Amino acid sequence: MIGSLTREQFLRQRDGWAPRDVVAHLIGWNRNIRAGCDQIFAGQIPFYHADAPNDYRTLNADFTARYDSMESDVLLRELADASRDLRAYFEDVDQSDWSRDFGPRHYRGGPATIGRCAESITREYVEHGRDIAGGLVAHGGRCARMSVPLTAARPSRSREMANRKIAINRAPVLTLWAAVVAARSGYDEDAALTLGQALAALNAQSKGRRLGIYGERQGRA
Repeated sequence: MIGSLTREQFLRQRDGWAPRDVVAHLIGWNRNIRAGCDQIFAGQIPFYHADAPNDYRTLNADFTARYDSMESDVLLRELADASRDLRAYFEDVDQSDWSRDFGPRHYRGGPATIGRCAESITREYVEHGRDIAGGLVAHGGRCARMSVPLTAARPSRSREMANRKIAINRAPVLTLWAAVVAARSGYDEDAALTLGQALAALNAQSKGRRLGIYGERQGRA
C-alpha cells in the first residue's frame, strides 16, 4: 500500500509520475467528478471536458501543484475525504438518473451521464494502481498496492428494497465491480480479477487508516 512506501519510493518518479503525484491526481479527480455530476444534472457539459483535447495535462498539473504535500499520510487523508464525499454522492443518486440523458454530450460521443462519471473515476484507480505497482517492480521493490478506496458505487436496484437489509462483506462486491470495469477497459480475465482483488484490499487499507486501526508507520525516513 502507498502508506507502506518509504519516502523515497513515494517521491520517486517513473515516466514523469511519482506515487505522490498519483495521489494528488486522484484527489483532484474525485473533486472534479463531483462538480461535473452537478453540472450534468443542470444540463451542462462538465467543465473539465474542455481540457480533454490536451489529455487533461492542464488539470493534472494543477492537481499536483494544489495538493502539494510531500507526506503520504497528509495526502491519503485528503484522498479519503474526497473519495468518501463522492461515494456518498453516487449512493444518493436515484437509479433512474444513473444513465439518464440530461442533455450534455460526452466528448467521446453519446450522452454525458452520471454512470459514465463513475466508470471514469474507477478506471483512474485501476490504471494508476497498476502504474505504481509496475514502477516498484521496475525499481526492484515489492509490488505494493495503492491505499485508496474504490469510489464509484452504483445505487441499489430498487428503492423498494430499502427496508430489506442484508449483511455482506464489501470485498467481493468491490472485487467484482473493479474486475468488470477492468475487463471493459481491455484487460484479460486474469488481469481484471487481479486488479479487482487489489482494489478491494486498497479500500480495506484506506478505511483502516481512517478508523485508526492502522497507525502511522514507524521509522519513516
